Amino acid sequence: MSDDLHVYSLTLGPLQANCFVVARGERALVIDPGDEASIVWGDELGGMAASAGVWADVLELRGAESLALYGDDYYRGRPAVTVNDFGQGKAVYVGTVPDERSVEALVGWLCEWRGISPPLAAPEGVEVTERESADGDLLFILNGAGVERRIDVAEGGVDLMDGQRVRGEIALPPWGVRILRRVSDEA
Repeated sequence: MSDDLHVYSLTLGPLQANCFVVARGERALVIDPGDEASIVWGDELGGMAASAGVWADVLELRGAESLALYGDDYYRGRPAVTVNDFGQGKAVYVGTVPDERSVEALVGWLCEWRGISPPLAAPEGVEVTERESADGDLLFILNGAGVERRIDVAEGGVDLMDGQRVRGEIALPPWGVRILRRVSDEA
């Protein structure tokens, strides 16, 4: 295999100033299909071991902190994911394609840092979004699973599909949708 198949040019451009990280030699390694690199998350994400694929940026910290390190091959111990405080926020640079569990943990950590929480605790396969309207807040509950799911809607609201007031635990049929307008307990 030639290096031409395994290395490509990488330029962070304007992101470099925000992330305080540079790609070493402006190159990244392409990870062969079916192969994966190991990464180890830092304390912020519980020190969990995980995997990544597709490519592996070889990064040098220039003021940023490492959130995850590569765990094998010649890039062992080098940063895979970095974070840098920037303005009132954080610039996170993900130098690989982490596994799903890692993405969920990273997004969860960022949401916790910003004080973002879901409108309802949803079971696997159920998506809940909340939208504000002049007529009251709306909850969109979508069951993307091919099986019935149950979800606690707490104080609930009025189901816009049938006009019924719902509270507590409700059933969502496979691929089902509920749209609730939140109402106060006095209503």
